[in-house]
Amino acid sequence: MFGRYEETVRAGEGVSAPPRAPGSLLTPTLLIFLTVSALVLTGGVVAVYFESASRGAGQALPGQLRNTYPTMPTAEWKAEAAKVATNLVYVRPDPTSMQYLSPGFIDLGDLLISTLVVKNSDVDPLLVAIDSRTGAVRWQTLIEMYPHKPSCATQAVNGLLPCIGGDAVHFFRLSDGTVDHALPVGEVSRVEVIGADVVTAGYREMSRGTPENLTARWHRTYPQEPGDCPGSGDSQQFGVTDRFIYFGSDVGAVVADAATGQQVIDSQLQGIAVYPGQGLVGRRCSGTTVETVVLDESGRTLRTHAGDGWPARPSLLTKQDRGPYVIGGRAYDFARGAEQWSVDADGARMVGDLILAVESGTMTGYNRNTGEQMWATATPGDPVTSDGERVLCSSDSGVTAVEMRTGRTAWTQHSVTSRGIAPAGTGFAEGTADSIIFYPPTGGAAHAPGPLTTGVAASENSAEGSRLVTKCGKVPVLRPVSYRTDTGALIVKFEIKAACSTGDVVSTSALRITVTAGGQVIASGVFDFGDSPMYLPRTDNSAGTTLREFRYPLGSFWQLPTGSGPSGDQVVECEDQGTSRGPERGEPPSTSAGGTPLTAVRSVLPAGKDSDTVSLAALRARADADKATVAADLADRWVPQISSKRVNLVAPDVDGQMVTWYATDILNQHLRMRLQYPNVRLVWSNEWRSFDLDGWWVTLAGVTSTDADSANRWCDSNGIPTDECFAKIVSNSRDSTGTTRYRR
Repeated sequence: MFGRYEETVRAGEGVSAPPRAPGSLLTPTLLIFLTVSALVLTGGVVAVYFESASRGAGQALPGQLRNTYPTMPTAEWKAEAAKVATNLVYVRPDPTSMQYLSPGFIDLGDLLISTLVVKNSDVDPLLVAIDSRTGAVRWQTLIEMYPHKPSCATQAVNGLLPCIGGDAVHFFRLSDGTVDHALPVGEVSRVEVIGADVVTAGYREMSRGTPENLTARWHRTYPQEPGDCPGSGDSQQFGVTDRFIYFGSDVGAVVADAATGQQVIDSQLQGIAVYPGQGLVGRRCSGTTVETVVLDESGRTLRTHAGDGWPARPSLLTKQDRGPYVIGGRAYDFARGAEQWSVDADGARMVGDLILAVESGTMTGYNRNTGEQMWATATPGDPVTSDGERVLCSSDSGVTAVEMRTGRTAWTQHSVTSRGIAPAGTGFAEGTADSIIFYPPTGGAAHAPGPLTTGVAASENSAEGSRLVTKCGKVPVLRPVSYRTDTGALIVKFEIKAACSTGDVVSTSALRITVTAGGQVIASGVFDFGDSPMYLPRTDNSAGTTLREFRYPLGSFWQLPTGSGPSGDQVVECEDQGTSRGPERGEPPSTSAGGTPLTAVRSVLPAGKDSDTVSLAALRARADADKATVAADLADRWVPQISSKRVNLVAPDVDGQMVTWYATDILNQHLRMRLQYPNVRLVWSNEWRSFDLDGWWVTLAGVTSTDADSANRWCDSNGIPTDECFAKIVSNSRDSTGTTRYRR
């Protein structure tokens, strides 16, 4: 049955995804309110919501783009289905997408989850995890198609991603795609994670439980009566908040109390719109009569509104929001029900405080709190996502970014040929049947949409046209946004902001940029801007940030961060050590700097630090970080040992050159190998019984084998000298006897 996959697929195959960085913005605990699916903005029915209250004010909201796009992006990577196997298409892992073979993915931050389906076949599809930084397939594994189509949660729990497949919920390890365990389910088609709980839902039943027991909190069945509202019945409504869980088709959905599963209203609702911190709005129908019901947070019915107007579809709202709800272009106060304003905007979209209405080829922006028209423009397409300053609209001719305050077009990217774009990692990606294409941000970190002013006022107050910047005389402010590597360097993407409100022209011949975390140096190098000055935008009339990549070659970085983004304790220190030349003023480029990263001209440490001390601390930190993985995945198995060095050892390097090995040399060799071979790990011989000698830093290839000969063949195939690479068992359950097999 699976023969057509044999050459390319094995369950759980792939490279472990990197652990999420501590304090990363990508962690699920930061959720306030999330519209996961782009279909919420584009008018589709499938919608998933989450709430939590731990996100700090002003930060980007989950479901929003994590970074900004002031200028047009260009594609950074492309993950093609054909490179996995022939005759496959990408399909988002949810029932509606599976029914219509609609492309797409689930954004988990570091990973994008999709399925690859064989065209015109009933063969079980592949569940795939794609690295959002590089586009590489981290792992791939089969998932059952029958009796229930594959459907995955949009969050993980305890490092596991629950997905419905066949007649069970399978909990896939994010690290390698293997199934940790599976639990049988009834007639359900959706699964979701809320906090540490797992919710399953179908037309007859819903449950809330734990990863160990899907009904631990509650299990309820509901009358199987279809809703009375007009619709196809082919699409789903599904929502999860800390107050409500609802499920049904586009003609009506059961709404239940999230804590108990008790149905909160005896009729099914259509077009459900969630207002976090306030309640829920939805239509109900009886014969030809249509009315809209308003529920508060407890599920109590506050009031009804007669008429067939559609509730506006809200996104990017917080639990602190107290703005009005909107039905058929009329806004009402949630607490009292008083009408506040009305416009011709039935079925509008709501992005923060911006109401978007499309009619007769025109998109109009209204202020949600006042009803005032802010702007009108030719319809650029369907609104699909936002960075808090712009709304990205998708059409057959490309993606257009529209400024939320003025309605002006910021840019149009015509290379995006489908309407399937959605947030992905640090940016957004286009999902097509054949590929997933990532577009990186061109600006700094995104923030929640702020209060709106009218288009005229915004234009007058923005000092538009005043893009001229002048040399500041102070070093800029940098914040690490993401990390990646090439074969010989650590590449850091920084958000850069001028220290002066009038912007800056950075033209020094030597700018030291040092990144530390917890007092330990990650990377430190000197960069020369003399031949290519960096223009930083003003901060008095714009977002004032730009993104740029800096390349730290071996010898100028000491640690490899464990996630795609920075942790909260990372600090960037800049020092101008050179001579500034070039222009005193100018205008920042209209497009992002992008392109080739700027490479450090030399390594340099901050005053008071020496290389060997920093390197020894980095070795210790690296071995500590790797110890759990070694114990779980490598210990008591044959692995290739590719280096063993102690401080002051005199021995040849891999090129045969005799070297006195100091901590700096040992670290650089380990990092070079770590960049060259996947899954390399470092151990300290003192901490493992299978080593006789203390004081050795040992590098392991991280490829396990059942016998020593297989491990040694790995050394042969990689061309590593015989005295540098040989089979070894690392263990704390036995001594060194029989744990080493040298190559002949």
